[in-house]
This record gives sequence, C-alpha cells and structure tokens, in this order.
Amino acid sequence: MRCLGFAFFWLLTANFAALAQPKTPAPVVSAATYRATLQKALRELKAMEKRPPRRLGPLLKRLDTTSTVRRADGQTQTVNGNAWSKMARGLSKPANAMRRDVVRARQMAESQIGALDEWTKTPSFAPADAQKIMAGLESSGQIRTGPFWWQKAFADAWKAVTDAWNSFWKWLRSLFPTPATPPNIAAPSDKWLWFLFYALVSALLAAVGWFVWRAFGGKWGRRTVRREAVLQGEDAALLLLPPDELRARADDFAAQGNFREALRHRYLSLLLQLDARGVWRYDARRTNWEHLAALGRSETKRALVPPLSDLTRRFDRVRYGGALCDEGNWSRFEADAREFEARAASFETLAEAAR
Repeated sequence: MRCLGFAFFWLLTANFAALAQPKTPAPVVSAATYRATLQKALRELKAMEKRPPRRLGPLLKRLDTTSTVRRADGQTQTVNGNAWSKMARGLSKPANAMRRDVVRARQMAESQIGALDEWTKTPSFAPADAQKIMAGLESSGQIRTGPFWWQKAFADAWKAVTDAWNSFWKWLRSLFPTPATPPNIAAPSDKWLWFLFYALVSALLAAVGWFVWRAFGGKWGRRTVRREAVLQGEDAALLLLPPDELRARADDFAAQGNFREALRHRYLSLLLQLDARGVWRYDARRTNWEHLAALGRSETKRALVPPLSDLTRRFDRVRYGGALCDEGNWSRFEADAREFEARAASFETLAEAAR
C-alpha cells in the first residue's frame, strides 16, 4: 500500500509540474526569411513534379512548424503548419508520393507565398491570418489541401486488406515456430526439405500417370500374355463353333488381308481339332499352357508338345502381345499348323494301331 500511495503521489506531482512549465513561444522570423523558406520548398516541389523520386513526406514535415512572421513595419502574425500536416496525413506513400500530391503541395505553397506578399504590401495594420485565408480558399474550392473522398476511401480499404493479409501470414507463421538458433552456430540447411518436396511431387505425378495409363487400357507387354492367356470373350464364343467353320473363316480373313484374325481363327480351329481327335479334352477355363503342361506329362503325347508350344507362343504374341502379323507371318503359321495337324493325324494312327 505504501508503494501504491507513493506512486500515485509521484504521478500527481509530475502532472502538476508539467502544467506549471511555461509554454514555449513560437520563434519569430522575418517575412523575407519565411518567404525564402516557402520559395525553397516551392523549388523542391517543382523538381519533384518533373521527375521522381518524390520524397514529399520529409518536406511537409519540415514545413509543419509554428512561427511568428514579422514584416518590416513591425506587424506580426502567427503561422502554423496545420495545412501541411493535414496534407501529410493524407499521403499513402510519403517516401515516394504521386505526382498529383506534389501538384497540390506546389499550389498550396504558391498560394501561401501570394498571401504573404499581399500581407507584406498591405498598408493597413489590420492583421491578416494566413491560416484563415487558406481555409477560405479551400472552402471556396480554389485549392484542395486534402485527398478526394474516393482516394481516402481507397487508401483506407487497401490498408485494411494489407493489414488483414499481414495478420494472416503472422498467424500462419506462428503455427510453425522455429527454435532460436544458438549464437555462433550455423542454421541447418533446408536443402533436404526441398528434396523431400520434389520427391513427393514426383511420386504423386507418377501415381497419377499410372492410373491414367491404366484407365486407358495400358499393358505391360509380355506380362499381359500370362494374365490374358485364358480364352475369354470372343475367343470363348468361337470355341462353340466347329473346327471346319473356324478354318473356313480363317481362309476368308486371309483373303481379305486381315491376317491377324486369320491367325486367331486358325489357331482356335487347331485346338478344337485336337479335342475332336482325343489328343486332349480342351477346357476353356484353363490356359493353353496348362493344357500343354498336362500334355507333356503323357509319355505317348509328349512329342506333340514342342511344335504346339511354338504355335501357341506365336498366337500369344499376336493376340495378346500386339505383335505384327503380315502375310508372311500368316503363311508360315498356316504351313506349320498343317504340318502339326499331319503329325497329330499320324500320331493318332499309331495310337490306334497300338490299341
């Protein structure tokens, strides 16, 4: 309590002491000196008007002073810098003002010089208040010491937006506090963060590209042959036809120049012929290579596996691997298929003789 009472007593005595101090009188300058000050400011304003930089703020601050102007006959009047301070508050960029702001300042300096000259030449001893003259000129619309209403509204709106943006970034940075770096210790490099960022972006782009590629039916070449080796769709439907009809269709496709379809129908007819001759019991739910593996486990039919494997491999490359099939490929496949059928027929004859 004693400390609180002493602080309150000290505050009261300090305020009374400040009020008791006499107010500093305004400095007295001659009219010629004050006019020289305005002329110097006018020259600087004209130079700013012609070319940047337009550092208008420091000049307005220099003119924002209160002084007592004395003319030759001893008459005085007090001139304050309220008009200049009001103009300075309306500036959005004091260090690099716009040209129209410099023009308004120049016009006000010329008006003050004119008013000062009129006052110094007036023989009457009636005091002339330059501040009142400026207010009258402004109220009559002859001069303007402040910005337009829309300029002030735009400046206030822009200031509100920039303040909100700076506050947002300040809040965002506060979510990720960084520890203070000890003195004489170099901060760690952030290159690994950039590496991690680019690695994540690359992985994301690769994943998107893979999904797009898969959506448009992309395949991995030979790996797809294993996956699509089971006859499905159109191939499974063609297995319901007789072998002779499939062979006739193959000849028709070859005559039309569609050797890819000709090879497909010819191979399916060969599979059905082997089923009709009792070489195997063809099951569309199993792959061709599973049939060949089962055929190789039979000692009497093992000799048919190598040529049939070659025909199957050529069929898979054309059907599922997208390999080219021209007239030469078709002719060789047809010749090899006829040779294999003849070999299978002789095998069937030998098998019947053995039985």
